[in-house]
Amino acid sequence: GAFIPRCNEEGYYKATQCHGSTGQCWCVDKYGNEIAGSRKQGTVSCEEEQETSGDFGSGGSVVLLDDLEEEPEAAKKDKEGKLKIHVRAANEDDEDEDDEKDDEMGYIW
Repeated sequence: GAFIPRCNEEGYYKATQCHGSTGQCWCVDKYGNEIAGSRKQGTVSCEEEQETSGDFGSGGSVVLLDDLEEEPEAAKKDKEGKLKIHVRAANEDDEDEDDEKDDEMGYIW
């Protein structure tokens, strides 16, 4: 059958999760992230308050996937740290204006 996570009364994941169909159990943090190396056949002993997840070796830090994304190509920062954007004007037909007006640069900060 399908795995159904177990939660505590506060709505967070319980530290120990088990999949009845496979007989495997593992430890998770309160957000449901599996603790690396904790999955075993049968029961496991997990601390109730896991704050981090994954195998970070000697500590390390959590890096969210969003933090790894690069800036969009359309928005670049100049040397003063201001975000430089390319401003494109459109006429009433939603067509781009002449190239002369296409060369305007705007700054936001």
